[in-house]
Amino acid sequence: MKAIIPRKFKQLKPSDQKRIMSLADEQVGKNCNIMLDIYLKMSCLVLHDAFGFGEKRLNCYLGNYRRLFKKHAKLVRNGEQIEYLDKRMREIFRKNGYPDEFFRTIIADWDINTAEKEDR
Repeated sequence: MKAIIPRKFKQLKPSDQKRIMSLADEQVGKNCNIMLDIYLKMSCLVLHDAFGFGEKRLNCYLGNYRRLFKKHAKLVRNGEQIEYLDKRMREIFRKNGYPDEFFRTIIADWDINTAEKEDR
């Protein structure tokens, strides 16, 4: 009886490495799609609860989001997305800048995997 000893990734055949990488890429894509879906639903809730957006205005928001998403997909391929977003945030938020610290404080104490607050 032979023992099954797991190999390191670099020791696998190139075809096996390629298969594993494609499965990993597929899983990452699925996770990104799930996160995007959650983000869009949460942003619709915020717009509805805070500003009273109804179905028509939320559909306009989603349409605009789709348009921007397509534009940013092109920017990602060209490696220009971060620079473009930073430039736009400087234009919108002006002298105070984008509130990065606000975002960090929202997620700082939360475990993204369990959605529970971590004790620090």
